[in-house]
Amino acid sequence: MLQKINGRLAGGLLMHVLVWLCFMVVSTQLLGFESGYSKNVWNSVLFFSIQIFFFYANSYYWLPKVFSVEKGKVRRFIWLLVAQIFCLVVFLVVISMLFGNLRISFAGSFNDWLLIPYNLSAFVLPFLAYWPFSTGYYYLVQSKAISAENRRLRHETMLLSQRWLKAELNPHFMNNCYHFLDGLMLIDVKKAEEGLVLIQDMMQYYLLVPKDGFIEVKNELDQCKRLMKLYRLRYGDIFVSVQMEEEVAHLPCLPMCLVLLMENMLKYGVVNQKEEAAELRLTYKGGVLEITTFNKIRRLRQKPLASTSRGLANLESQLQHFYPNAFVLSRKEENGIYRLQLRIWGVNC
Repeated sequence: MLQKINGRLAGGLLMHVLVWLCFMVVSTQLLGFESGYSKNVWNSVLFFSIQIFFFYANSYYWLPKVFSVEKGKVRRFIWLLVAQIFCLVVFLVVISMLFGNLRISFAGSFNDWLLIPYNLSAFVLPFLAYWPFSTGYYYLVQSKAISAENRRLRHETMLLSQRWLKAELNPHFMNNCYHFLDGLMLIDVKKAEEGLVLIQDMMQYYLLVPKDGFIEVKNELDQCKRLMKLYRLRYGDIFVSVQMEEEVAHLPCLPMCLVLLMENMLKYGVVNQKEEAAELRLTYKGGVLEITTFNKIRRLRQKPLASTSRGLANLESQLQHFYPNAFVLSRKEENGIYRLQLRIWGVNC
């Protein structure tokens, strides 16, 4: 039990006990608060019990619920403070009526509880000492949790990268995924974890493909859908139209061929506008598989977003290995539209 508590508390159980002891000493001795509530030992017991209870309830229950949803969190935060002040006032008024000798911090007899509205600051504020500390502690815990999660995700991503490269899959694509995930961690750790799962699923799928083998087009398109889902985690809506003739679905396809073309569109094309959706088209006629992509070129400060073309260069190398002198890969930019066409001869089911 103690080990479980020690694991949940930032700094450990012993550190928390020492801090609370220091707080009690400072409150009762150095700041002279004893004149208000330590004349009776039960004043101190009540005061510090309230501090400890609300500190941990705030840090581990109420504040996590308040900040669990981004929208309206400031409003919920304010209402939580108001609700706790109200509860404290009601609680202390009842205590003052039942136990008149518990003076605590109220300047006067508790029998004069009707004067509380005129002495609210003296009456309530000392009991809210936990509020700034619990809020700061909550953010400290969250910061440490996010840092730990980031380290875990970075470690898993590095392992994923090493396994990918070891399997001799496309290193350029994996490098892009790594940097994409790295950027997503800075925005939303939960989404970064979802992204890591998607990349792992893609990697595991490709690891099962023989080094010199092929996969069906429909299965390759499933990996394209995973890639689109990955981009949606960071950029929101993605609009890419996929058009495929029925007989194309079961044709053999070079692993990662369509994924690399899809990534090229998502990275350098305008894909967040429905009216200007990018397009991936697959047709098959006379033993020739034709893959065509269209997308509006994304611009940065009125200039086209620069591409290193390393991904396409890697793709060409793989095509040359599997389809020597039996393919044509052409690219064209015209009126802000990028068009890529890949034609492969001798493709049969």
